[in-house]
Amino acid sequence: MANSISISHGQTFPREPQERRLIFNGETVASKPKASQRVNGQVSRRRLSPMLMIVSVLSVALVSVMFIWNTITVNKLAGDLNKMQIEYQNIVGKNELLKAEVNQKSTPERIQKLAYEQLGLTVRKEQPVMFELEK
Repeated sequence: MANSISISHGQTFPREPQERRLIFNGETVASKPKASQRVNGQVSRRRLSPMLMIVSVLSVALVSVMFIWNTITVNKLAGDLNKMQIEYQNIVGKNELLKAEVNQKSTPERIQKLAYEQLGLTVRKEQPVMFELEK
C-alpha cells in the first residue's frame, strides 16, 4: 500500500499525507494549511422573503396578462384588416362597374339616339352660318 508504512510484524500504520506543491524552479515544498477546512455539514438555504415572493408572483402574472392582451389585440387587428380588405375589394368592383357604365352611356351614338327620341333634336344637313361682329 502506498499510503501506509508496514513494520516487520505485519502491522501497518497510515502514512501522513504530505502536501506537495511545485514552485517555479521545480522544487517541492511542504506547506501547512493556513486556515482550517470547513467540516461538511448541513447547508442552510437562505429563505426567500414573503415580499420577494409576492413581487415575483405579481410580476409573472403581469407579464402573462400583457402577453395575452397583446395576443388578443393582434388577433382583433388581423380580423379588422381582413374585413377592410374584403370591403376594399367590393368597392373596387363597384367602381369598375360604374366606369364601364359611364363608358357605355357616354358613346356618341347613344347620346345622338337619346337626343332624337327624347328631345326631338336632329342632325343638320347644312353647315351653320357664321356671323362676324364688328367691334
